[in-house]
Amino acid sequence: MKLTWVTVLAATMLFLAGCGQNNDQAREEGKDAQAEVVWKAQSLWQAGTLPHQIFENFAQRVTERSKGRLKIEALPVNTVVSSTESLDAVSAGILQ
Repeated sequence: MKLTWVTVLAATMLFLAGCGQNNDQAREEGKDAQAEVVWKAQSLWQAGTLPHQIFENFAQRVTERSKGRLKIEALPVNTVVSSTESLDAVSAGILQ
């Protein structure tokens, strides 16, 4: 039984190691370029409040660290839907 778990663990580690390969050079050359993804994310805070500003800074850092491939549009509460309808909007694909 231990041998089976060791084999599964080793195979999983090899698979995960292959998934994490760095392809920055190929992306810079235009190969394997990924499309830009934009997420609409509505926070639970009013615009201008400290928690919402922190959320906006987080969204900006995600964009910078993903080199523009993922952008999060940080929206204040009640911009797209009311706060009580946020989960329904996520399940409908209106918000991410």
